[in-house]
Amino acid sequence: YYAATGQHPFESEALSDLVRLHASSSPASIRSARPDISPGFAQIVMALLSKDPEDRYQSGDALVSDLLRLEEINSVLADVGEVHESDLAAGVLRRQGPVWEPGDEYLFVGRDLELTRLACAWQNATEGKGGVVAIEGEEGAGKTRILDEFLVREVDSQAALVLQGRAGVGDYIPYGTLSRALRRFVDDLRLRPTALQPRLRFRIKKALGETMDILAELAPNSEVFFGLSGADRTARGQAPVGDTAYAERVADCLLRLASAFPSTVLLLDDAHRLEESTQRVVASLASRIASSKMLLVLTRVPDAATPGQALFEGSLAGRLDRVLLAPLELAAAEE
Repeated sequence: YYAATGQHPFESEALSDLVRLHASSSPASIRSARPDISPGFAQIVMALLSKDPEDRYQSGDALVSDLLRLEEINSVLADVGEVHESDLAAGVLRRQGPVWEPGDEYLFVGRDLELTRLACAWQNATEGKGGVVAIEGEEGAGKTRILDEFLVREVDSQAALVLQGRAGVGDYIPYGTLSRALRRFVDDLRLRPTALQPRLRFRIKKALGETMDILAELAPNSEVFFGLSGADRTARGQAPVGDTAYAERVADCLLRLASAFPSTVLLLDDAHRLEESTQRVVASLASRIASSKMLLVLTRVPDAATPGQALFEGSLAGRLDRVLLAPLELAAAEE
């Protein structure tokens, strides 16, 4: 930011004000000081400064990938104007990293059996026999890598609904992981061909029905896309954090949204960190998912001692297919 503008993101003589600004404010766009800088590069810099760690680049490779496709990003942002630039950029930047493609140099070894189990669960879901799969392993065991491979090999992202979120360390915002997943879903809708958007809007609004307010609340960017008003939003802040009825409505909203698509996969990475409100939603989904075309996939560290975990485990008993990632065999490690 400083290299591009010659200014710090925040300026204040008082240390307390600087701390407050870093914690709660967004810096001015670098284009306000340097209008000659391209919209795409400006948004990449702003992504690096995001308050939410989930909205930043998750790896150096992800950042390099977007820098190499800067021309493509600029072409998408060219006509939206300064006001909507940052909203649309959320769906254009690949902050999670380059998408895995068949034949990539990144090898996938030693996890074929686990991937097959996940593929079978997905096949069942597409036939109306939904389920819940937990991919379990210690940090670095390859849980997220299996999700990447699964999405490339098995899921038609143009037809299926893919909702993906990751729980962060110390993430105690109620429904925060689901909110991020739904906001990205709406961003993706806005990038679909313009000719298809009216049909998508109609289909989704019809499926959601009386739970449209839940989507508006958890994904505020949906208001513009779906033409909603403030009256369509429910006052979540007035409900207790542990409000079971609200969690049930969130689960109902997700199941209704899934019914608008041929099949749906909801991926919750690092689910051992989910806060208790989202745990209630997952438990509710698990109790109702069997007759749906939804697959819920959790990745987690086994036996993690996090708030509400014991009760959460009890609510999933008998409804969970556990896939344990053991250490790789020597031959696979050598490969």
